[in-house]
Amino acid sequence: MRNLVRATGVIAGVLGGFAVALTGFATITTPFEDWPAFTTRRQRLLASYSYFTLWSNMLGAVVGAQYALGRRPARWAVARIDAVVMLIITGIIYNTILAKETTPTGLYAITNPITHGVMPVIVPLMWLIDRFIADEGDVNAKNAFYSLALPMLWSGWTFYRGASTQGYYPYSFLNVTTLGGRMVARNMAGVTASFVALVGVLGTAEKMIMRRAN
Repeated sequence: MRNLVRATGVIAGVLGGFAVALTGFATITTPFEDWPAFTTRRQRLLASYSYFTLWSNMLGAVVGAQYALGRRPARWAVARIDAVVMLIITGIIYNTILAKETTPTGLYAITNPITHGVMPVIVPLMWLIDRFIADEGDVNAKNAFYSLALPMLWSGWTFYRGASTQGYYPYSFLNVTTLGGRMVARNMAGVTASFVALVGVLGTAEKMIMRRAN
């Protein structure tokens, strides 16, 4: 079981890191079609790495690398929760809402299946397998509360960016300009509620697995 965890960690670390890096390369070598006003490399990179997808994949790659090295620091419990839940949300929202709005081309045709398909599956699977051999759980009331910090930081950054760029929002369901503040607030409330619910599901699954394993 321990070897399986490390193997999935290698996959997550390598694929996640590769996709994140390749996305950056694609961003600086092709026009930023989502917002043509971003013409400099700095502007395009900042916009690209402001996507929730990239945040979740970067975190997933780091957590995967830790597992690959056989490490599970207790102080990283919140990061593991965030990696799992954020990637699940990334996969669900993209494949149910956003996929029909985009047709990845060029290098994005390579990175897109990894960031929106493989990573949202492999990282949660890796974490669940690890629960069979973990000495202590990751999900408790304190960690669940702290896990909200990163998504809230991303939300604040996203709306700040939208205001400071005269209307650039990385996702259509967060576009205040086209949807209005009330609709976007509802959408955000729905995503936040989903995040909290998923953390609860993880906590329940963790308890069940660790109870059986012990």
